[in-house]
Amino acid sequence: MESRIKKTDGFSLVELMVVASIIAVLVTIAYATYGYTTGRTRRLTCELNRRHFDTSISVYENDYDAKPATIDDVSEYITNFDVAKICPGDNTTELRYDVGLDRVVCDFHE
Repeated sequence: MESRIKKTDGFSLVELMVVASIIAVLVTIAYATYGYTTGRTRRLTCELNRRHFDTSISVYENDYDAKPATIDDVSEYITNFDVAKICPGDNTTELRYDVGLDRVVCDFHE
């Protein structure tokens, strides 16, 4: 007796669902990795900016034989000063020079 169900070419619903769930898992992993990498990059960029400011403060001290009163005093030593003094972590916090610690600090990352 012949079967009345005709076999057609293509994918079954189960196969399509398996492929869709695998793609969803891969997208979730990629998104989580992207979020972690982006946050880490912003933190490292802030740290690099602070190091540039610390170096420029040392140059300022050599030039003027005095410590700067504010972070704005070293603006001539840093390219794109207005961009560099903003923390990339939240884009609103400005780096500041702490005279007591004798270094530049970021309130967002400290």
